[in-house]
Amino acid sequence: MDSKRDTEMTKLTNWLLFGLSSSDIHGSTPDFHFDETFVVVSKNALQIFTSSTGYKELSALISLVPNCNIFALTDAEEKDEE
Repeated sequence: MDSKRDTEMTKLTNWLLFGLSSSDIHGSTPDFHFDETFVVVSKNALQIFTSSTGYKELSALISLVPNCNIFALTDAEEKDEE
């Protein structure tokens, strides 16, 4: 997700991950570690692919979302550049 460079993606990220409404979104951006994260929204599920740092922040939130699957890289996988 390109939420650091695109304001519309920032709004979508804030809504999907933090539940912020449009009035909340126009404030400051929450500090989060999702540089290597992408989200797939389908009709029946939410798939999140993230790093171990992103997983630590998302782990408390995913229990609130039905049909949410999160896939996190291990530290060894993150260090492997291939």
